[in-house]
Amino acid sequence: GIGVSDDDPDSVYVVAGVYDLYSLSAADSVVFERDELDLRSAIDGYTASVTIYEGRDGEDELDSRKLSDDSQYEIRWWAVSTDKAGNVGVSDSDTQTGCVISSNNIASFKFPTKRTRTQADALIAALEKTIDFETGCDPHVIRVDTANPSLEKAVTGTWLDGEMVKDGQDAIRTSIAAVFDDDLDCATVSSKGFKVDDVVPIATACKDSTVYLTVDELASDATPIVQVSDGAVTDRAGNPVEAGSVTAEDSIPAKLTVKVTGTGGSEARPVTRRVVTIDIASDETLSSNPLVTINKVGDNYALVRHDQGEAIGSGGPRRWVYTTALPNNGLYNVRVSGVDKGGRIETAAGLDETEFSAASLKDSRAILFEVDGKLHPPTFRPEDGARTDNPNVFIKIDFKQEFAEYGLTKRINSEAHPPAKIRKATDDPASVDVSFDTYRTVELVSAAFNGDDVTDDVFSRDNILFIYHPGDLELGDYRLELEARDSAGNRWTGALNFTLIQRQPFKLPISPGLNLVSLPANPVDGSIDAVFGNEPDISSILTYDNDTGAWLTATRGEDGSFTGDLSEIDADHGYWVMSDGAPKLEIMLYRTDALILFPPDIKVVEGWNLVPVTDTAQRPAGTAINAAAYFANIDARVAFGYDSAKGTLERLSLNSGTDDVVTVGSAYWVYANEPGVIIP
Repeated sequence: GIGVSDDDPDSVYVVAGVYDLYSLSAADSVVFERDELDLRSAIDGYTASVTIYEGRDGEDELDSRKLSDDSQYEIRWWAVSTDKAGNVGVSDSDTQTGCVISSNNIASFKFPTKRTRTQADALIAALEKTIDFETGCDPHVIRVDTANPSLEKAVTGTWLDGEMVKDGQDAIRTSIAAVFDDDLDCATVSSKGFKVDDVVPIATACKDSTVYLTVDELASDATPIVQVSDGAVTDRAGNPVEAGSVTAEDSIPAKLTVKVTGTGGSEARPVTRRVVTIDIASDETLSSNPLVTINKVGDNYALVRHDQGEAIGSGGPRRWVYTTALPNNGLYNVRVSGVDKGGRIETAAGLDETEFSAASLKDSRAILFEVDGKLHPPTFRPEDGARTDNPNVFIKIDFKQEFAEYGLTKRINSEAHPPAKIRKATDDPASVDVSFDTYRTVELVSAAFNGDDVTDDVFSRDNILFIYHPGDLELGDYRLELEARDSAGNRWTGALNFTLIQRQPFKLPISPGLNLVSLPANPVDGSIDAVFGNEPDISSILTYDNDTGAWLTATRGEDGSFTGDLSEIDADHGYWVMSDGAPKLEIMLYRTDALILFPPDIKVVEGWNLVPVTDTAQRPAGTAINAAAYFANIDARVAFGYDSAKGTLERLSLNSGTDDVVTVGSAYWVYANEPGVIIP
């Protein structure tokens, strides 16, 4: 179409040329004048039509024989006109740029005389100079294609993922790319037109000049023969393919198999004391020894380079080994990389620094191992060197530090500006918050109690806490010798020494006059005469029952025994004791660990309560306990103790943060705002 409203119809002509593909110069050209065009009026100008013959050398014909390849070429043409004011216009196929004719070229386009082939060549040359410039007059193009497409090459591993072509390290073993020398009509592609080693492919996909063949899994170095049958597919011009076959190029990366061996643990994630051996196998010959990179998992799961080097050959051309020692406990990541010799394709096993994250700990692609260079010694109860009065002692051996030896800390401020919360890598068991330690048990190799083998008598539910009960013991010294081993093969040997002594009574000093006292635990014999009867200076005892609000009393009779409605002494009450002297009572108490089915508690009612100081540790009389902490479980703000020397009640603050104390062996008045329970 010619869209210039003021054109002179007699000035219109068409210039055409025949071109080799990608050439900027015409091999032959021709001009069609006004009387050779079928020019018709249109809404805003004219439409012109012309028949262009190619392949001949007539005056109005294009000679395609002058091309280097007359099976694929282009015919490019322009329409030229002159308006009534003498301005020259040239058609432009590119609507994104303008078409401007330089003033010094206008005259060459305006001759009304018949154009010769020489003049056509000059016009073509002038127009070609404007192509591809911002103000260029780009031609209209007709592509001529009479060539049959042919199978150019085939490449294993290359596949089509949607519209994206994947190859190299992303290659798969079930695809072959069959590449042709021209773009195809993908609608004509089907599996039956192809064979791979004489087997029809499972499926096909097509894009541009390539057909992607889905096949059974190939070996990494496979180079099968790919065949296409005659006419099985056509190009976009409709030319059928010629039958042909090619040997596929190897483009599948070698598959690396990596095995890490330490001193223990599972094959999936081994553990070692220090030395690790990495065995590498490839299903294809590599161009050089594979590169091994070992990184430690550090702060915020970032990888920190520890070691890198080439593996050395071991047991064949496709096997290698790499050995190294690691001084620090922690979790490590392995990556092995190489280049296969056949396709020169990079291949790798394991994750690199850019891929690793917290999720990688559960990623099957990750190759991980742990370094655990020490079996931490256990803690004992009773402690080593302790003196105990419990003949029925249960010995506890606790390897709790083995449960989480290395990992990440809780989130802390980094030194960055502004500070960011990070988790620091640590191998201090006390600091571990996120554990990397998957080997959390200990094997008890042997145990001997005073020389006798008791290994089978030591019990553990989790192989971290071990318990041994030797039975009723006589007074004397005892020794438990132990040997243990962790999953990495670290060993610990040691011993617990303790002494069984005679149990000592609780000593409660009494001052002359009035005393306000209590017992930290129940007495073995709670009768009032057993507790107080042997001290003649004590004349009377008084207690207050918080539940009933009643006072209970006992006084010493002429026969030396106590009489009254108070007959039993326990650890649930406080007692007023009147004494003429300063005796020190010795009272045998039940051991707390032998008594407690439930932890002790002291009930209080709304109002005033007389309460004891219960102490599960049964520490000596006078041991101080923070008053606010002792009464923290009840709604109370004030308490009173009694000072025997002064003979006065002493007020205690129960506000949090205050330093007032209650003492073992004493009793206290406390005012509760509501019923509650004291939990010592």
